[in-house]
Amino acid sequence: MKLITKIDKVDLFSIFLTFNGSEQRVLNLNDIINQFSPDSFVYKKLSDQNYFTSVKLDSYGTLIWNNEIDFCPDTLYNYSKKI
Repeated sequence: MKLITKIDKVDLFSIFLTFNGSEQRVLNLNDIINQFSPDSFVYKKLSDQNYFTSVKLDSYGTLIWNNEIDFCPDTLYNYSKKI
């Protein structure tokens, strides 16, 4: 199982991450955000840059936004690209 060990940097809808095994990857969440309906709660929240940059790493090795939105770390790994 892939787990995130560190958020290295948050940029415009991209998050630079370190996964277990010290693998560094970049995740562009625009790909995920665009899969949701424009009316969905998740899309509206994550498309707000201020909200997006409030991302934190939780104790389970994944990203979380204000205890409201999170994603499976394996999914985030699959959507990310090696740096």
